[in-house]
Amino acid sequence: MEEFITDYSVLDSLLDNISIIDLNGFIRFTNESWIRFAMTNGGNPNNCGIGTNYFDACKEENTVVLGIRQVLTGRILSFQYEYPCHSPSVKRWFLMQTAPLYTSSGEIYGAVISHINITQRKLLELQLEELAITDTLTSLYNRRYFNKKLKQELAHANRYNHSLSLILLDIDHFKKINDTYGHEAGDRAIREISFVLLDCTREKDTCARLGGDEFAIILPETNAKQLKAISERILKEIQNHPLQRNKRYSFTITVSIGALVKGNQKNEEALLHDVDRALYKAKEKGRNQIYMNL
Repeated sequence: MEEFITDYSVLDSLLDNISIIDLNGFIRFTNESWIRFAMTNGGNPNNCGIGTNYFDACKEENTVVLGIRQVLTGRILSFQYEYPCHSPSVKRWFLMQTAPLYTSSGEIYGAVISHINITQRKLLELQLEELAITDTLTSLYNRRYFNKKLKQELAHANRYNHSLSLILLDIDHFKKINDTYGHEAGDRAIREISFVLLDCTREKDTCARLGGDEFAIILPETNAKQLKAISERILKEIQNHPLQRNKRYSFTITVSIGALVKGNQKNEEALLHDVDRALYKAKEKGRNQIYMNL
């Protein structure tokens, strides 16, 4: 095999953090960006500098070690791995890329490893992901996410024989509010309802706006007694909400609530059908009340 090439000084001009390793994983070269990043981010260049073994630095990431070894043995042409690298004050993400280095005779003698800062791209992805699952008016989850989450929670409840409850509610005579006081008042009512739902539920619950004035809550590991208590609290908090004493509006808000504890329903469609029937019963009985389908 040809002698290991050592002149990679051209890589010092690149902003990405780059190192060269041999077949055994020992670092044979690091560019200036690599060293600078280690020195300015609390790292020790002596632990990831020339002569140290790159596999020791990432031994807790088995996927990374395996991927790099596969590149070095020629089993794959390249390997990449996306990972967070947050500091106490800054959130950052990097993309590690590994590609083989060949001698003139075509033999692999090492690999080049680059760490590319992808923070801006990642932040944009996270923002777009949040927009895709969030209702813009209330910041609750939207119907798309609700449907996905309900399917997951139902599968989990069935697998581990856990209880699962569901609440469906809407604002009584909401069209009258819009027609009488305008859409601004209607939008405010919807936002205020969302605040109440978040305040009355737990972190593990999922609150969503399904559309219009219709809301839903998924309550994992919640039995009938707990469901009743949560539903009653929601109804009471909405009845006593400050919006009803707002100087600009004189109307009051009430909601009808349908609630159920999962029984023999085999899929999310059956669950939604049964809780929708419970909501209809609450309206049929005069609205501003809870109907539990147990």
